[in-house]
Amino acid sequence: TEQQSQIQFTDVSESRWSRSYIDALAGAGLIKGETVGGKTYFYPERTITREEAVTIIGRSLHVADVDISGAGEPFPDFSKVHDWAKPSVAVLYGQKWISGFDDGLFYPQNTLTRGQAAKIISKYAGL
Repeated sequence: TEQQSQIQFTDVSESRWSRSYIDALAGAGLIKGETVGGKTYFYPERTITREEAVTIIGRSLHVADVDISGAGEPFPDFSKVHDWAKPSVAVLYGQKWISGFDDGLFYPQNTLTRGQAAKIISKYAGL
C-alpha cells in the first residue's frame, strides 16, 4: 500500500513527476519540509545540504531525535549545524558514516557531493 503524506507541500503540484516519491518520504516521516507563513514547502528544485541528507538517514534509523546532551561536539563547526540536524550528525559521525573534511570541519550547509552520498548510502546499505 502506498503511504499518504500528512504534509501538504505548497510547492509540490499534483502533476509533479516526483510527487509520489516526495509523498512516500513525507508519509514515512523522513522529510518534513519548511513551514513559512503557515504553509509548508519542500523546495523540490533545491540541492540537498550535508545536514539535510544526514537527517533523512538519521530519521530512517530512528536516531534523529536522540538526546545528545553531554555528548560533545564531533566537529569544530558543530554550532553551525541546525538543531534539528544535530542528533543525526552526532550519531552518524560516531558510527563513522560521515566525517569532516581535511580541516576537520563538517560544513553542514554545503551541498552533498555524489561521492559523499555514495559513502553514506553504502554505509546505510551495509556495503
